[in-house]
Order: sequence, then C-alpha cells, then structure tokens
Amino acid sequence: MTATAAGAARLDLLAEALAAARAGDWAGAERVCDQWDEIDAANRKPPPTPLQAALWYVSLGLKVFPLQPERKIPFPGSHGVKDATSDAALVRRWWAVAPTANVAVATGHLVDVIDVDGLTGVLSLDRGVLAGLPPTVGRVKTPRPGGCHLWIEAMGSPCRAGIVPGIDTRGLGGYVVAPPSHVTTSDYNGFYRWDEALTLPRGGDAGLR
Repeated sequence: MTATAAGAARLDLLAEALAAARAGDWAGAERVCDQWDEIDAANRKPPPTPLQAALWYVSLGLKVFPLQPERKIPFPGSHGVKDATSDAALVRRWWAVAPTANVAVATGHLVDVIDVDGLTGVLSLDRGVLAGLPPTVGRVKTPRPGGCHLWIEAMGSPCRAGIVPGIDTRGLGGYVVAPPSHVTTSDYNGFYRWDEALTLPRGGDAGLR
C-alpha cells in the first residue's frame, strides 16, 4: 500500500471509529482501531534506536531525558523532567548506560502536547474542544487503543488534567513519552509512533517514525 493510500485508509477508519463511538459501540470502535494498527504494521519503517531518536530531538532544540524501559516513569534516583537536557554528550552517556531506556521530551519548552486518552478523548476531539489552540506540529499514535498525542507549539501554560473527558495537556513542568518508546502495561503493549511528521518552526522534519 502506498503512503497516500495508507493515509486515505486511516481517514476512513477514523470516521468509522467516531461513528461507532458516537453510537456508544466502544467494542466496534476498538475493532476499527485494531484495523488501523494492521495498516501501520504493513507500512511502517523500522524504528530508530532510542539513542538515535533522543539525539534527533536534541538537534531540534528539544530537551530529553531517559525513562525506565517499557515504562513511562523516570529511573529511581533521577530528578525526572528536571534532568531534561539538550546536551548531546550527556544524552549519549545516559543511553550508553541504559540503551533500551524510553525517551521523554520535556513539554513547555518549544512544544506542548495534547494527550488524547483513547476513544473517549477521540470523541471529545470530534466535538471541537481544541478550537483556539495552536495548530499541531506533529501527531503521535500511542499504544492505547484510539489514543494519540497532538504536539503543538508551547503556550507557556502548566499541565492540566481532564480539561474535557479523555483529554489532558502537557505544558510547563511536564513531559511526554516520545517515539520510538515502547510501553507495556496491564491494558496495552506497543510503540509510540509518528502518525504525522514533527515539523517545528525552526525547520525540523521527522524522518524518524
């Protein structure tokens, strides 16, 4: 399937998922999300290593730090997002010690992130809840069925949980799990992947997926 055909198929599936969610058919919506995953699996490139991705984020001026492998939380004894840096040499040292560490990007610095938590969040998006916010500069598909992260230019605002059902924001003092991190929980298991390439005002364009 070509990239254009895959994109069209995703749009069709998104429409189906929204129709099912509006009708309260959550099982049907999740089945559609599974079809989305199958299209991704057939068209995706091999993911970069965590170090390659972390260095690429740093090259765009973003700040990163490592998370525990397969998890969304910092390493014990670290300072979490307070350790976030754009120092490539420090990034190399971190991932030399823990090559499979997941990658976190600090928000509130160049970018904020709208966290769409599964199908409930998708339905809120469909109601136009993001009107007035900056346009997206990238979109990440998360392992949670129907979940995604919408990356936007930083607004200078703090993190907010539950601004509407299924949607949180990550801003000043926060962070987001970034591709190609892999997370395993009791509810889901999978990679974070770019669904729409990251393009920052300074000209970065994500070839990493």
